[in-house]
Amino acid sequence: MGVIIVALYAVTWIGGWAMHDHEVKALAQRLYDDANQHNREIEQAFRAEGVEGDWGITLREGGPAANVNWCIPILPGVLIADSYYVIAPLWGQGGVKVVVYYGFGTITILELWGWIS
Repeated sequence: MGVIIVALYAVTWIGGWAMHDHEVKALAQRLYDDANQHNREIEQAFRAEGVEGDWGITLREGGPAANVNWCIPILPGVLIADSYYVIAPLWGQGGVKVVVYYGFGTITILELWGWIS
């Protein structure tokens, strides 16, 4: 019985960390791509009106940054994770949250503390 519980915690820790990391990075990339598209649309609209200037969102050079700093299983399938993403100098979010890992993805059920820029 103890071996099964240890195995469940190990699967939660390894699989949950990997899945949460993948999902945070995918979200950051999707937001970054959407902002890039928005910038192109804004630029086209202003050029059509004959307005020059940089009116778009100043995005982070080199693409978005996203990571899971640490992750600890507290129950099988439940983790406490510290993760973040940064899209632009004033567009990011992160913090410590309770995450449920269900094998094919994760769900954040509670944010314990965090930051927004």
